[in-house]
This record gives sequence, C-alpha cells and structure tokens, in this order.
Amino acid sequence: MIDTASTQVINSDEVTRITAIRWVSPTAAAEGHNLEITDAADNVLFEAVAFALNSGTAYQEHAAFDTPIELWSSGGIKVKTLDSGKVYLYLA
Repeated sequence: MIDTASTQVINSDEVTRITAIRWVSPTAAAEGHNLEITDAADNVLFEAVAFALNSGTAYQEHAAFDTPIELWSSGGIKVKTLDSGKVYLYLA
C-alpha cells in the first residue's frame, strides 16, 4: 500500500510482477485528483483522474493487467502523482 507520491523508485528482488492496481480515495477527494505511476525512466505505466463523486461515496479505480508489469524490465516503478487516497499494488 502506498499513500504518498515520491520520485523514489520502488523495486524488489523478491516481487517480480504487478498484476493489478487499485486506487481508493476518501469521500473528501475532489474531482480532478490524479494518480500517475511510471517506470524508472518516467514512462507512464498507469494514470487515472478522479471524476465527480456521489455524496458519501469513496472514489475507486481498478486496473488488472493481461500482461503484468515486470519490475526487473521496467527498472522499478514510481508513484509520481497521488493527489489523495491510497494505492494498492497486487503482486505475483
């Protein structure tokens, strides 16, 4: 789980693939909040923008990958933008 954006590369010798990403933002999240995940070379791997929320409902974005993101070939990942909420990475 990631709750803060950073330019630091996330990599692991033990975790090799990301199979899905879920972004959950609280009810206070504003329309237009952004999430951007890149590889080590700043190529965008995943991005999302929150849209209007119903009152009392958390915003959620979920993406499953047919081809997992390979951490060793991407050089790791960076959560460069996270305007609100938390990001969950599903690993294989």
